[in-house]
Formats: sequence, C-alpha cells, structure tokens
Amino acid sequence: MSPEAAKRSRYAPIPEPLLEVARSARVQVSRLSAGSRLEPSYLIIGTQKGGTSSLQSYLGEHPSVSIPRLKEVNYFNRNYERRYSWYRAQFPRRPASGADEPVTGEATPEYLFDPRVPKRVAERLPHVKLMVLLRNPATRALSHYHHEVARGNESLSFREALEAEPGRTRSDAERIRRDPDFKSDALRHYTYAARGMYAEQLERWFERFSRDRVLVLQSEKFFAQPDAVYQRVLEALNLTPYSPQTFRVYNSRAYAALSDDDRRFLEEKFVEPNERLFELLGERYDWEA
Repeated sequence: MSPEAAKRSRYAPIPEPLLEVARSARVQVSRLSAGSRLEPSYLIIGTQKGGTSSLQSYLGEHPSVSIPRLKEVNYFNRNYERRYSWYRAQFPRRPASGADEPVTGEATPEYLFDPRVPKRVAERLPHVKLMVLLRNPATRALSHYHHEVARGNESLSFREALEAEPGRTRSDAERIRRDPDFKSDALRHYTYAARGMYAEQLERWFERFSRDRVLVLQSEKFFAQPDAVYQRVLEALNLTPYSPQTFRVYNSRAYAALSDDDRRFLEEKFVEPNERLFELLGERYDWEA
C-alpha cells in the first residue's frame, strides 16, 4: 500500500455497524462496574423543546457535577426492558475513597409525558430530585413540529398536523397505558398539542413524589434569565453558586412565528389546560400563544 493510500485508509470514516459494536462493547464493560457507579441524584424530566438540553449542559459545567455522555438516556421509557445495570453503566464511576462524590443526573424530556415513567422512577430512585421546564404549550408545539420536519418525520403543514394529531395518536395512547413494553413512533413524533397538557402529566408525578422533590420552572424565564434560573436549580441540588462562562443556547432552530390563525386555534385549545396547570401550581405564567 502506498503512503498516500495508507493515509487515506487511516482517516477513512468508520462504518456505522463497527461503531455500534464499539458502543455495545463499551457499555458491556461499563455494566460490569455498575455497582461502583453513581446513581442519578436528579432527573430533568421535561418538557421536550423546553430548554432541557441547555440546562443539562450548564449543570455539566459545575465543578461538583459529572454528567453522563448521553444527555437523554431514555431508560424509564424506551429502554426499561434492559437491566438496571445497563442504566447504572451510563453514569460516572464513584471517585476514589476519600474524595467527594460529584452530583450526577440525566435529562430525558419524554419522561414527563410517558404515563408509565413516574411509577418506574419511584421504584428505582425514590429520593431523586425532579426538575421540569414548562414552555408555553403553543410555542412548544410549533418548535416540536419544526423539529420533526427537520428530521424528515413530518410532511403536513403545522395546522394539518395539529388537526391530524388525535387520529394519528389515539390508538397508541390507549395501548401504551396497558402495555408496559409498547414503543410508539406516533406518540414520540406527533404529540404536538398533547405534550402541552401539563397538569395531567404533573399530577402523575405528584402522586409518586412529594412536591418538595419536584422543581417546576418556566422555560421563558430560563430563556430570558438563564443565570437566575440556573442558581435556583443549584440551590435545589444543594450545590454552591456557580456561573458558566457563557449561557450558550443548545438545540435551537430558527423558524417562522405562529400565524394569527394558528395562534387563535392554539389559544382556544390551551385555555382550560393552562388554567388547570396554574391552579395545580398555585402560580400563573405570562403565556400568550
């Protein structure tokens, strides 16, 4: 082989099947040491498109926090058939004797929405701290829609997708409540409005966890004043005050604003669910569609 060919070979992309084998091997090795790994002391459970990627990234910059490679482990929803040792293998090792243990946790925004997850988390991690970012459900729905369009999962217009949502998801929503192993692509991709029905989702968590273990935050305040909200999160986790060098926004995408017609449609859809949420929380959010 010529030197030029050898150089090209050395820098050639690794085929995806080989990467998957490498990933599996790494997890298998990590699983053997699961007992020596940290358990999460916090979970960021939602909401999707509400700022969870940014919050987890900021937490990972704190000197007393060590986060897993995967931001969304998806254990309690999509990977629950795996052994718990698989989940533990995702987290950092405990430090050597005498060293302070870092705080660790993961952020899977689908946990808030999946009705099976609160019971599973309560059984495995009864003392975990839960954090929830709630974004205006109308703008959250629009952001979710554009996320699915960008990934090639959605071909309908926004309004068509909203109107098609009940028919697309109804049967899977019924099945997921009775089938613990069911995985639904429809519920994952097309629940633009359903994910904004926050009160019923939070009520499931409040049935399993005392309210002092659930920190509910408004996404819009986090977007506008990230440092102030971040300090609240650090306080809830008993961490010393700290600020990252920059509050970079993660997973953001530019797209057109809501049309007046879609705005009115969503305002009407979310009037009652939002009132139910505000009553549940004892706090009103300054949400306008």
